[in-house]
Amino acid sequence: MAQKRALDIIRSGVLTIASIIGGACIVLVLVGIMFGLRPLVVVSGSMEPAIPTGSLILIQQKPAEELRIGDIVTVSRPDGEGFITHRIVQKTPVESGEGVELVLKGDANQSQDPQPYPVDSAERVVLTIPFAGILVTYLQSPFGVVAGILLVLAVVSLYTIKPERTTAAESGVGAEPERGSEPAPDTPTPAPSGATQGGLVPIGRVIDGELWVPVSVLGAPTKGGARAEVASQPAPRAARGGAVE
Repeated sequence: MAQKRALDIIRSGVLTIASIIGGACIVLVLVGIMFGLRPLVVVSGSMEPAIPTGSLILIQQKPAEELRIGDIVTVSRPDGEGFITHRIVQKTPVESGEGVELVLKGDANQSQDPQPYPVDSAERVVLTIPFAGILVTYLQSPFGVVAGILLVLAVVSLYTIKPERTTAAESGVGAEPERGSEPAPDTPTPAPSGATQGGLVPIGRVIDGELWVPVSVLGAPTKGGARAEVASQPAPRAARGGAVE
């Protein structure tokens, strides 16, 4: 019973964790498809405390005219190596009339970014999930892939394998007796004191070759209801064939 209870607890815990992870992934995918969102992992602390390092952010493409000062946006770096996510502190239309120039600054930085970013659209941060990016990064690594496979196998095995039945030793049914504890062989129950074989109790005794029985057995009369003084007398001898003389 204890083994079955422990297996049920482990099964419930693993299934709960798998359900949470699987449900979160499904929700993110559906939300991304419906609203055109894209997930990114924040790897630096330039936007703390608003966006902690390791957070997962969901960004949505917005045209330049919809961007406002104070929005947190993600744009490509000037050198083209990766992205940067900072807050808009200044917005200036370009001379050509197409797009704008954005001046960005990280909340944790002392100064603005060294040069403005000319854009005609940018991806605005619409949702921040603190520290969820750490899990996403781990799952994308080789160790995370192996861990994911093992988790799936564990869920399948715990869901399909049934716990073994209780052993005979635990249930007490069909268990072999221990040495030295074999039951004693059946012995007849001792008869009450004075009993003979067949359950008959002697009513007299033989004295000098004659059978003496109590007077009450022979039906001897008593005086005034008192017990007779003579306790016993010889019984009449039976003749051959069972008749009484």
